[in-house]
Amino acid sequence: MRAARAASQKDDVLTFFRQTAGLADLEPHLIATTYCGQVFRERLSSGSNDSIYAAVYGAGSWGGLSLRVGGFYAWQEFDVSRTVVFPNFSDHTEASYNGWTAQAFGELGYQINPGDAVTLEPFLGGSVMRLHMDGFREEGGAAALVGNSRNHDLETMTLGVSYSGQFGARAQANAVKGNFTWRFQTR
Repeated sequence: MRAARAASQKDDVLTFFRQTAGLADLEPHLIATTYCGQVFRERLSSGSNDSIYAAVYGAGSWGGLSLRVGGFYAWQEFDVSRTVVFPNFSDHTEASYNGWTAQAFGELGYQINPGDAVTLEPFLGGSVMRLHMDGFREEGGAAALVGNSRNHDLETMTLGVSYSGQFGARAQANAVKGNFTWRFQTR
C-alpha cells in the first residue's frame, strides 16, 4: 500500500516512508522541489524572475505525543530592463539581482481521548522566516537606480487545540474536525 501511495505522487514531488527501528509510528515524509519562471512586460519596461523552491516535511508520534517539523527554501533571480521617457529626457536602464526566502517550522502536540468519539490535541508551534534581497545598481544613465540589500524577518508562535469527533449511528457516522488557534508574532 505504501508503494502505491508513493507511486501516485506527481513527478515533481518525491515522497518516501520510513520506520525508525520501532521508535515511532512515522507519517509520510515529504521532499518537494519545483521551478517557476515568469516574464513581464509593462509600458516601456520588462523583466523576468526565475525561482527554485525546495521543501521538506516530517512527522512522528510517540504514544499520544506528536511532532511535526519542516522547512522551505526559495532562491530567486531577477532581471529588469526599464526605459524612462519624459519631455527632453530619455534613458534605458538594466539590473540583475538575487534574493532568497527561508522558513522553518515545528509543532508539538499531545493527543487526548476524553470519549470514544472525541479526540483533542493541544499543540504549540513556532516558525521563523527570512526574506533576503540583494542590493542592485542599475546600468544606464541619470535614471539608473540603486537599491540596498535588505532582510525581513518574521517569527511566530501558535497555541491551540485540534479536535475531531463523530456523531450519529456508527454505520452512518458524521465526522467533525477543526481547530482553535492563536497565532502571534514574537519579533
